[in-house]
Amino acid sequence: MTSYKEKQDSLKSGNPTLFKMHEDGVPENKLGMVQLNNMIPVLDSEITELDIESKEEEYQELLKKQLIYLKKNKDIIQKKASKLHYLVVVKKHPFSMKMSCDFDALEKCMNTFK
Repeated sequence: MTSYKEKQDSLKSGNPTLFKMHEDGVPENKLGMVQLNNMIPVLDSEITELDIESKEEEYQELLKKQLIYLKKNKDIIQKKASKLHYLVVVKKHPFSMKMSCDFDALEKCMNTFK
C-alpha cells in the first residue's frame, strides 16, 4: 500500500497493477492505493496482524478507513490481483511484466522457505 499522492489521480482505475482507495462513501477523500504489481507471496505462518490501536490517533483513523474500504472491496482486489498474476506468469504480457515483481520467481523462493 502507498499513501495518497496527487500523481495517482492520473492513473486509470482499470489498470490491473493498482487499486485506488478512498473513504467509503466519500470518493473525494483519497486514502492511497494498493500497488498490486508489488505483491509478494507470504506463508500464512509469517503473517502477523497489525495492531492499529498501538498507532498514533491520526494514523489509526487513516488505517481504519483504509481497512473498511479494503474489506468492502475484497473481491474486486482479489480479481485484479489474479488478473495481474495471470498477465505476468501465464501471458507474459510485456507491460505487466515490466511493471511487476517476478511473481513466478518469488513463488518458487517462497516454496523453499523454512
